[in-house]
Amino acid sequence: MAFARVTLQPGREKSLAQWHPWVFSGSIATVDGAPAGGDTVLLHASDGTPLASAAWSPESKIRARVWSFDPRENIDADFFRARVRTAVRARDELLDSAHNACRLIHGESDGLPGFVADRYQDVVVVQIFAAGAERWRDALIDALAEATGCAAIYERSSVDVRTLEGLAPREGPVRGTMPPQVSIIEDGLSFIVDVAHGQKTGFYLDQRNNRKRVRALTSGRDVLNCFCYTGGFTIVLKPRDQRKLSVDDIISELRPKIAQVPGIRAFMVNRPPINLGGTFGARSLYQFTLQDTDTAELYRWAPIMEGKMRDLPGLVDVNSDLQLKNPQIRIDMDRDKISSSL
Repeated sequence: MAFARVTLQPGREKSLAQWHPWVFSGSIATVDGAPAGGDTVLLHASDGTPLASAAWSPESKIRARVWSFDPRENIDADFFRARVRTAVRARDELLDSAHNACRLIHGESDGLPGFVADRYQDVVVVQIFAAGAERWRDALIDALAEATGCAAIYERSSVDVRTLEGLAPREGPVRGTMPPQVSIIEDGLSFIVDVAHGQKTGFYLDQRNNRKRVRALTSGRDVLNCFCYTGGFTIVLKPRDQRKLSVDDIISELRPKIAQVPGIRAFMVNRPPINLGGTFGARSLYQFTLQDTDTAELYRWAPIMEGKMRDLPGLVDVNSDLQLKNPQIRIDMDRDKISSSL
């Protein structure tokens, strides 16, 4: 099969030589052929040297995403079966008797740009972001079902970035029969996951290490947990502390379930303007404060919260790069580091 040939501008092959898998529109000199979205193209340097095979995306500024840096490799169903199998096997050590959920496939990191798959016990949730992964959707899902033996696959391809690829949103069951409720085990604790409506694919799997670390840091401390979403950190803290107070601004329907856990006082805080003086005013109530929200949300709350929270002991920010004043502990998820002055 003849593939379209994409020739890069002089010097623009340097990123590919360093195994960067994206080619932006401004790096392209010529296109020989008329590739459609998701078609495989062959990338060449300006001197004609073949560089890689890639998925073409005419609607995106990221015009090509590399499938293989070996331009001779066949891009077919067997190719995707091998890539998916390798990615799934690489996560075997993350699944054991105390853990049955993890990210199985992480896009470019696994040589599958635009494709993400998360496992929640016997259910796998996929997201497809790019034209190439969309073109090979059936092959990818076939390979995923084969490699995992899962009972059901659910798709959550409703993210905004699909519009940049010229793709319509899509979500719903793909394979098998979904159970009435999906629950997972992490560090021996049970969590309910809403794969159909929850954020991302249903659960913040990338916070596993943060949850474990926070649990260790808060041993014997009274904890204020703000913006707790589904209460993941609250459940992790529960066995180790006598008093937990959760501020749940998002998932109100889960609040009654969290409130049933002994030792937790759960209540709802509406969006500003509100008076948080009663909540944050008494420093002696808490020895550890957990703040878990995104930067945009925190900026909306900042005029009210920062003055109240800045002097709270043990302030932890797990998601945001917004620096509150005088944090005594900060967990920076993006840099995977923990600094503590306790």
